[in-house]
Amino acid sequence: MSTKNKTLICLLGPILIGCVLLYFFDPHANDFYPKCTVKKLTGLDCPGCGSTRAAYLFLHGDFLEGFSRNPL
Repeated sequence: MSTKNKTLICLLGPILIGCVLLYFFDPHANDFYPKCTVKKLTGLDCPGCGSTRAAYLFLHGDFLEGFSRNPL
């Protein structure tokens, strides 16, 4: 296996695993994800929280709701 292929696997492997986990574990209804420190301290959703919710919705094909969660 070439170095280029190994690098590609090392980069895309974790992204693929993350997408699979995010697809099957809803960030709203699951304690699988760590609690957000910003949310705990301020009670406000941080951009990372919105990005996680948006990515979950995108993976399930709900693009409009995903953009409403985090328009970035």
